[in-house]
Amino acid sequence: MAELEEQLVGALAHYYGAHPGHRAAHAKGIVCVGEFEGTAEGAALTRAAHLQGAAVPVTVRFSNGSGVPWAPDRSRDRRGMAVRFHLPGGEATDLVAITLPVFFARTPEGFAEFLSSRERAYVAAHPEAARAVELSHHAPLPASYARAAYHAVHAFRWVGAAGDQRWVRCRWEPDAGVATVSLDQARDWRPDELQHELRERLLQGPVVFRLVAAIAEPGDPIDDPTALWPPDRASVVAGVLRIGREGPPEGSAIAFDPTRVTDGIECSPDPLLLARSAAYALSASRRAVGVSTRSSI
Repeated sequence: MAELEEQLVGALAHYYGAHPGHRAAHAKGIVCVGEFEGTAEGAALTRAAHLQGAAVPVTVRFSNGSGVPWAPDRSRDRRGMAVRFHLPGGEATDLVAITLPVFFARTPEGFAEFLSSRERAYVAAHPEAARAVELSHHAPLPASYARAAYHAVHAFRWVGAAGDQRWVRCRWEPDAGVATVSLDQARDWRPDELQHELRERLLQGPVVFRLVAAIAEPGDPIDDPTALWPPDRASVVAGVLRIGREGPPEGSAIAFDPTRVTDGIECSPDPLLLARSAAYALSASRRAVGVSTRSSI
């Protein structure tokens, strides 16, 4: 396992270059704080503490996908939204999402290969990656961090109060609606346009997202982040996130981990999901001392 962690961290450093003290991916971002309130529909699906209806504080980090910390926001890139829910008793749980509904690889080994290979050759050998690659190259840019939908591409098992279980995939949907711009429209953007726009937006009031949980049916893949579920799957609004202001600078040091779950939520056997925690821990430890293999999202 240690060799796999080294392989993943090294592949990210190879792909994005060495940027000591910065994250391996999603290097550029902005931290905000707010609160999350679960709905009755969410509480009916899981006994997880943050989905029972009482408001809990959250730390949110919006980011660009690149590992290059000074990449301009007009660059075509996926965006990220990582949320830490601060639970009673000092516990926390994280939800990590990106603007792509699918990922580039099914396994950590495949992702390392993707980062180290010529893209066209990789897709020819791994056609399951084609959808994510196509979206990365041709999807328009989000007009705002607050006007993008973010997908947690992994499935999780939600366990209810009576022990009932179901597999879900979550996404964040913006109350302001999804809005995009073309590369030409973004030509005159400031390098950090999305951060500036978000700060200006927060002066007008909270930024609101709804947590939507899609519920799997038998046969839906729960261990393959390259595969979409059919669009007609039942879904519920499990909670509402209200972001009130920019967070303190030290918030950027948080290492969000999608396997940091709480009672009522369980990880799937997705090998890519299960590999992320150890790789994040390795690169976070190196980032702390400023070496060139940097931290996770």
